[in-house]
Formats: sequence, structure tokens, C-alpha cells
Amino acid sequence: CPQPEFLTIHARRFAVGHRIGFIALDEAHHIAEAARGDRAAYLDLPKAFATLGHPRVLACTATATPAGGPAPPPGTER
Repeated sequence: CPQPEFLTIHARRFAVGHRIGFIALDEAHHIAEAARGDRAAYLDLPKAFATLGHPRVLACTATATPAGGPAPPPGTER
């Protein structure tokens, strides 16, 4: 799965002559952070998905926090 920044820049190039049917999006917790200006490319993903013909998207994360903020250091308890 490409970085969102790469995908949003190159979506048109991928769409020409190819059918993209599925995208796996890792680090999906950044979607919540994008509204604050961190990883703003996540806000552009809907446009990139439309350019690609609306593929199915699997968004995964392993480090999400209840507030969508940064994950605590490893080994710390909540």
C-alpha cells in the first residue's frame, strides 16, 4: 500500500490503463489527525479514490488511541 501522499499525487497515472479494485490503507488513525493539519494527504484520499474509480478500501491501524492522538510509548499502560 503506497503512502497517502504518493497515492494522491499519482492517482491519475495509476488510473490510466489500469483498474484498481482494492486498496489497503495502513496507519488509518492518521485520518483523525489530518483535520488538525498532520498528514493532510489523508484528507485528499476521497478525491484520489474517485480518480481510481472508487476501489474497495481496507483501512487498518494498530496504534490508535481513544482520542485519535499519538500512541503512548511502548510498555506504558492506560
